[in-house]
Amino acid sequence: MTAGADAMAALDGVVMRINGGNLDRFRTHRLMLRTKGETNTK
Repeated sequence: MTAGADAMAALDGVVMRINGGNLDRFRTHRLMLRTKGETNTK
């Protein structure tokens, strides 16, 4: 896991807390990040 991925994971946690557990928005945000990460890896 890269430092960037660690930062993203921490950011996800903060975003979820701010949203009060708005899982739909959280999942969409996380899926976008994961897709971006996979694209960069390939």
